[in-house]
Parts: sequence; C-alpha cells; structure tokens
Amino acid sequence: MIEKTAWGCIDWRQISKVGDRDSSMNIGITTINAGSSQPTHVHYGHEQLLFVLEGEGINIINGESHPFHKGMSFYMKADTVHEEYNTGDTEIHELLVSNPIPFVSNHVDTDDELAQPENQDGSVSIYQAVEAIRDPLLESIKLPFTIFDENGYVVMRGQHYPQVCFEHCDPTGAEDDCPCYKDIKREISGSSYSGDFICPYGLTVNYHPVIFRGRQIGLIRGGHYYTSMNASDVDKSVTDRYYDQPVSTQIGIQKIQLQIAESIIRFCEFEESRRALEHREASLRNTELERNDLQKNLTIMKDTVTDLKINHHFLFNTLNCMAGMALEGNGETLYKAILDLSNMFRYTISTELQLVSLKSEITYLQTYLDLQRLRYEDSLHVEYDIADGCENVRVPFNFLQPIVENAFTHGFMSYDDDKYIKISALHTGDKMTVTIMNNGIPADDVTINRTKKSWSSKSGHGLSFVYEKFQGAYAGEFSMDMRAREEGGVEISVTVPFAEGGD
Repeated sequence: MIEKTAWGCIDWRQISKVGDRDSSMNIGITTINAGSSQPTHVHYGHEQLLFVLEGEGINIINGESHPFHKGMSFYMKADTVHEEYNTGDTEIHELLVSNPIPFVSNHVDTDDELAQPENQDGSVSIYQAVEAIRDPLLESIKLPFTIFDENGYVVMRGQHYPQVCFEHCDPTGAEDDCPCYKDIKREISGSSYSGDFICPYGLTVNYHPVIFRGRQIGLIRGGHYYTSMNASDVDKSVTDRYYDQPVSTQIGIQKIQLQIAESIIRFCEFEESRRALEHREASLRNTELERNDLQKNLTIMKDTVTDLKINHHFLFNTLNCMAGMALEGNGETLYKAILDLSNMFRYTISTELQLVSLKSEITYLQTYLDLQRLRYEDSLHVEYDIADGCENVRVPFNFLQPIVENAFTHGFMSYDDDKYIKISALHTGDKMTVTIMNNGIPADDVTINRTKKSWSSKSGHGLSFVYEKFQGAYAGEFSMDMRAREEGGVEISVTVPFAEGGD
C-alpha cells in the first residue's frame, strides 16, 4: 500500500488494523521529496523508529535540531513533537517503524469504596467511570479528545488541541463556538458504530461510541488531524500548512479512543459486579438490628481508616523539610514541626469523635498549615473570618483539612505565585455556612460539573469523603457547593444546621 502525502509518500509493508490485538506494529519506507518538509506534528500514542536509507536533512525533535545523513537512526517516544526537513537535492528514504503504545493497564481498582452509580434507573454512570480513570489514565493523554454522556453533555475534555483549532474556534471554551460539538445529540442517537467527519477547516475528527450492556452511555470524539485523502474538498489555501498525517498515526489515534472506551466499560462492569456482590451480602443480614449494627461499625471503620490517610506527598515533603532543619541545626523550628506532626496523628486517631466543634477543626487545620509553611514559607497566606458563635457549632470530625489539602494537590500544584487560603464561617438564621477559598489555578466548568457529580460516589477519596461525612451526620439537612472564582482559584462552601456544643 502506497500512501501519497503533501510531502512525499509512504510505502507501507506492514500496517495494523484498529481492532487487531495480535499485531500492532506498522512498517514502511518513507519518501520525502527534495525541498519538502514534514511540518510540526505530534506522534499521538505511538513510538517511532526512523532509519535513514538515503538522503540528508534535519530532524527537529521536541524542539531540538538533529542534522542527519544516510545510516543514522532516531527513536522517538510516544507523543513526541516532530518536524523533518529535506535539505539535500535528492529524495530522503527512511525505514519507518511505528508502534502504538497502550496507555491503559488492565488494572481495575478493587477498593471496596469505589464510586456508586448515580443514574436514576440504578445503572452505572459514565461520570463516575471517567472520574475513576481520570487521574491515572485520561489526564496523561496528549491526544485531543472529548467525552460526552448519552445526552450529549460534556463529561471531560482534553486540553491538547492543534494550533489551527484555537485560530478558528476554541474547542476548550464554549461548546457553541466549535462546529465539532454541534449535532452531537443526533450523532449519539443515530449510530452505534465508530466513524469520522471533516470539520469546516479540513481536520478529521474520529468518534467512537461507548456501549455498555447494549446501551450507548456516551461518545468519544477526538483526533483533530489533517489527511489529504479525507479533506480533498477543503480550500487548499487553508490546508497547505497542515501536516499530512500518515495512516500509522490515524490508527494510533483510533486505538487510543478505543482504549478509552474499553476502560470506561471495564469500570462499569466491575462496578456492576461490585454492586451485585454488595446486594447479595445485604440479603444475608437476618434482622434490622444486625443491619444497623453492621452499618454503624462499617461507618466507624471506614472513617477511621480514611482519617488516617495522610497524603503521602505532603508527609514526604514535611519529613524532607525536617531533615533539612536537622542538618542546618535549626533545632527550635524542628522541635515545633515534630510537635505539629505528632498532633496531626493524635487528632486523626481520635476515633471516638464523630462531631466536634468548628474551633477544634480550625485548630487542627492550623497545625496542618504550619507544616505546609515549612515548604512554602512566606508565600503561603492564610486568613480566618469566623462569625461570633460559629466556633462552637458541631461539625463532622476531620472535614476541613481534606478540603484545604485539595487546594494544594490541585489548585497549587503548578501555581508558582503567592498562595492564599481563606476560611470563613457565617451564621444566617438556623444555618451556618463554612467557605474555603483558594487563589490557585481555577477549574473549568466541565471539571467542576464532573467533581460535583462524583461527590455522592462514596469513593472514600478527596471531596467525596468529605461529602459522605456530612451525609452521615445530617442526612439531607446540608448542602455543599463548588465554584470557580472570577479573580482566580476555587471556592467550596458547606451549609449545615446551626447547633452549638461539640467535643
């Protein structure tokens, strides 16, 4: 198979198929015409080996220039940014070996506290599935992609799109601004098969349905690449500067979309099995008393175990700072840090406490923030605005620190400016509202929507763990909200009954 491109051609000797699991490697002979070049492109999801058979030129790999001639070879990892220029008077011939890299492992988290389904009919929600695989898998993908639910609403949107997308429309902004988001509901309801379409600017967009138990629960769109075979009707003045993606890259992109869909389905299958097992276990309980006792003990055990989960990155950084103090002979500060760390452990193992005063929570939070200052020093600023009477209101044990820790792990992770945190409590009628604000990196609407939907997942992690504490303490008599601040950062607020008395 000979694939003609704007810069030459590729004589494919071995080409894999999207669904072929036994053979994934693609092998061909690349020809780059004299005076031609391969514009900047990304090797989405596949590693590549080039061996120069004839000719000379320049490879630019991740911004670094590498002149080459006959006999040289280059290995490029998956998602490498690449350009290639023919600087000679003759054609360049290269042996090309391309191998798609699976980004998904077969591991499914078997934690008993995995997300519960959220759909009203009791089926597994795609929101919980995406949230479960987001951190270890989806956020590492450099491929342009968007995941939709069965109603056409965005569940998650990647941040890596080609420059042409931002020149004509913003795929990461409002959905009405990008033609790739239009008619999505019709596309979801119209077919259960994979396919592609050409956007008005000549880019090919692949789509792949997510089918679980015979029902389409979502759709994955992505790719956003140019190939002259598909965009023959688009104005050449628009597409002349695009890189003509070879078949191997197109296959790699489609395989990544398939792997995303399979990961979502795998989670849904596991979650369904987990729920069935949980149901069978519940049916073995003989009396209401036994069920209540079991649930009570389970709640205490789960809260105890989760309260003991001090973030290992925070603990590592704290101990590392303390080691530095020991080497520098800063004994007084080191002594206080040791006391703060021991106080944190003492508080988290106070398992007999379920409701405590807000004052106790703030005191514990101050200990945690004092340890964070070992790392951030004067760049960390904390403000408290607690209305009269609020300090004595009963609140769930250990709810405040995980919310603030969430600001460090998400809002401040890649934030180099001064960091501000404000804790406020306001008494209105028979309610108290506690607000935690940070000035870190703001979350977009899609992330906030997905995060809030996952709060009721019972995952036992992060904000879901906090939400579950309030649910156990107040049932439906509370509210929890999250919003992006116009001036930057995120604000989380919790409203609870105003009931004084605590520890």
